[in-house]
Amino acid sequence: MANFTINRLNTSLGIVKLSGEFELTGSINICQLSIMGTDGWQALDIDHQHSQNLIKQIQTQIITHLCSKLD
Repeated sequence: MANFTINRLNTSLGIVKLSGEFELTGSINICQLSIMGTDGWQALDIDHQHSQNLIKQIQTQIITHLCSKLD
């Protein structure tokens, strides 16, 4: 697994920043996740069900972004 940090990613659910680990097989493990709110970055508890649902919904967008950086 390779560590990664994305400082700003526009997704279908909003602007996020995150860090974690990525495997070339397409598997990701998110360690930190924040979403842009009206008052700036809001850190999310990645263990919370809402955060897990958010990650599942944008997982393809995250993987696409990471793969595009490998080219």
